[in-house]
Amino acid sequence: MENHKKHVNDWGGYSNSDDLARRAAGCPFAREAKDILYLSEAQFCKLLDISFATYMAWVSGEKEMSINQRIFLKEAIRIAREKGFI
Repeated sequence: MENHKKHVNDWGGYSNSDDLARRAAGCPFAREAKDILYLSEAQFCKLLDISFATYMAWVSGEKEMSINQRIFLKEAIRIAREKGFI
């Protein structure tokens, strides 16, 4: 079994990596986040500044979003809901 606490600490560069993990927790998967935000695949890729190939790797499970991308998406969804866009 992997030591998830070690992975959290390995993210580095942050004063409190446990806080980062909590902020990213509950972030939807890429396809779900795209659908929640009512974005096309091209718009979603542009929002996150990623290639379509990266998006497809996330959807297929070959790769995972970074912690910062997860936090960004959670905040984007929160703000869109708060402003009544979704």
